[in-house]
Amino acid sequence: MARSTQATASSKGYLLQDYFGIYFFFEEDNYKKISYIKLESNKEDIEIKYYDNTYDYIQVKTKEKPAEDKSFDKEKFQKGAKTLYTALEKANKENEIVNRLILANNMFNQGIKRLNQKIDNGLEENFNYGINRFTEEEKEEFILKIGYPIDDKFYIARIDESYYYNKSKILPELKDFFNEMDLKDVEGIIYNELKTLFRENSSFRDKYIEKKDIAWIFIKSKCTQSNIISTFNKLFEDELSKTDYDYVEDLLDDIKIIDIIDMKSNYYDIYLHFEKIKINYSLNNGTIRRNNLKEFIKIGGIEFLKEDYLYLDDRNKLDEQEKELIYFYLFLFIHRKKSETESIYDKFEINNKEGSL
Repeated sequence: MARSTQATASSKGYLLQDYFGIYFFFEEDNYKKISYIKLESNKEDIEIKYYDNTYDYIQVKTKEKPAEDKSFDKEKFQKGAKTLYTALEKANKENEIVNRLILANNMFNQGIKRLNQKIDNGLEENFNYGINRFTEEEKEEFILKIGYPIDDKFYIARIDESYYYNKSKILPELKDFFNEMDLKDVEGIIYNELKTLFRENSSFRDKYIEKKDIAWIFIKSKCTQSNIISTFNKLFEDELSKTDYDYVEDLLDDIKIIDIIDMKSNYYDIYLHFEKIKINYSLNNGTIRRNNLKEFIKIGGIEFLKEDYLYLDDRNKLDEQEKELIYFYLFLFIHRKKSETESIYDKFEINNKEGSL
């Protein structure tokens, strides 16, 4: 929230800002066009910048008990409109192009009778409507109620707070994303991490949430070691049977190397080496599929072993077959992580420059 309005904001409004920020990021696939989102910007509660260098400015106004007090809060709507148009004036001076001025709230009464009836009937829990969606009579009545002139840049957004406080409810826009990306099993973890990211951002005046920061939360949850371990055990069942370990996790745990593998998978030199191996293999063998995945992993793992990225020579009691299995695992982990990263970057429409590892 801007400095000039922070003192007048309710504690609940401050609490809900991160939640509203998540809503606007995913609203109608908005994330595909967003460059960054910022809470507590120098102009408004929430600032969104798009790839085309245009902006949305969002002011948050809330009631402590909206279900109990359904009266129209003229003061909050009027102050919200004034603050938004002050932000627009500042933006104009800085030659910024503003798409939308959004008054976001949790209230039941929006000052438009037809909309209020829908909310009461549970038909409009979450919405973001431009004022031009209403009839001229409704628009004129609304302007008269708030006592402040507005234009077609003005939007009213109502987001039901139950999606924030009820852990069993997730924003429909976010729910759709989870289902499309096969993340239903970890949706609660991701949602909590998103809320933490947005809450932390509100504490830093000069820090933005870039799209890749949000994508990384999804990548971490989708590409987990437990998922990869299961795949590895199936692929290398025969090789594991010839060692003292029935499952690769026992081997990895024995030498306490899981965290090191996770860390090493982000190293740029290892990533470049992986890319070189993948390109060479694909040129000679075609696309990597299920039927040739094991062969690809074994070739890449042996190449990684030659470099000894994990310094296994410094670890006692490992024979050559165990070392090979560990490097096969590292190579599979990077392969899966890269694949999952690319699928999520594609979903977010992040280009290679933005999302380079």
